[in-house]
Amino acid sequence: TNYAWVEDEPEPFRETIDYVFVSEGVVVDGVQPLPSVQQGDPSYPTAEEPSDHMLLAADLRIPEPVAGGGGGGGSGGGGGGSE
Repeated sequence: TNYAWVEDEPEPFRETIDYVFVSEGVVVDGVQPLPSVQQGDPSYPTAEEPSDHMLLAADLRIPEPVAGGGGGGGSGGGGGGSE
């Protein structure tokens, strides 16, 4: 997901180096396709693409925690002190 010109190299660097990793239980509902880059297109960054990395976008759904699964809680309020 990188398309950049590297100094002293005859061809632009075009490789996948960015990833979206998800944990077990996370649902991937969709992904945005990467833009197509044709041979001879200008390398990034450009005025339209200000980074040398292409945008990776995914719609993720994180499940609600299971009731009774532990985790801190507490009574809230805090503060304490006397009047």
